[in-house]
Amino acid sequence: MQNKMIQAYINVTESNHNLRKSYKRHLQSDELSALSELAASFAHEVNNPLTGVLLYTRLLYKKISSGEISKVLALDYLSRIDTELTRTTGMIRDLKDFARQSNPTFRELDINRVIEQILDSITKYIDLHHIQVSREFEGSLPQVKGDLEQLQRVFTNLILNAVQAMPGGGDLAIRSGIRDNQLRVEIQDSGCGISSENLRKVFTPFFSTKPEVKGVGLGLAVAYGIVKRHGGNIEVRSEVGKGSIFTVNLPVRKQPKEILYLDHLKSETSHQRSPV
Repeated sequence: MQNKMIQAYINVTESNHNLRKSYKRHLQSDELSALSELAASFAHEVNNPLTGVLLYTRLLYKKISSGEISKVLALDYLSRIDTELTRTTGMIRDLKDFARQSNPTFRELDINRVIEQILDSITKYIDLHHIQVSREFEGSLPQVKGDLEQLQRVFTNLILNAVQAMPGGGDLAIRSGIRDNQLRVEIQDSGCGISSENLRKVFTPFFSTKPEVKGVGLGLAVAYGIVKRHGGNIEVRSEVGKGSIFTVNLPVRKQPKEILYLDHLKSETSHQRSPV
């Protein structure tokens, strides 16, 4: 009996060791696969604007050499080159941020004020796309500790994504409130929505449900990483043809004395959430 127990122990130990080795190989394989996919996606994204830069540079060189170019046309070519290079440098910056995952520099922030400043800075862009904006900010929100620049990037990205989801115009609602000792910011658009199949992929690098949009980049992936490093998370709910709601949750130390819970937050548990 004792020998059988010893042998059984040895067998279990060996099986456990083999499972660990198999798991590590599988994990490494998944990581390499993800890295390979990221590299391929980044190469594809960067290649598009650089191809445009090369094209306009050659055209500019050819027309200058033949003396067949006007100042207006030359400036137009240079403007296009500048636009494409700006896209490229933006994607490279996003990739560096995504890879580096720099630690935030915390300070007390008024999130309502942060969002108001962002909206003020992109008002013309929003108006140009015929978007109606509604603000539903809880006035008694506590301050949160966060990195101003990083959180500005998060909310700017989410707002611009919402605008892009409504190319023919629409309604953009931004709400703030408190629930379960978390400060919550909702950004809701009336755009085309996201299918359930794609909902789980929205924070994947270079993934987009809008193939016609140039320069997808790593915006949502970077935003997700920033919020996680702030101790929070991002949720997304969407329905095809009815729009999407992105919710940023950030921890707070204490709630204000009087809290006005938003009606949509009260009924949130009845909505389907996507794990993020």
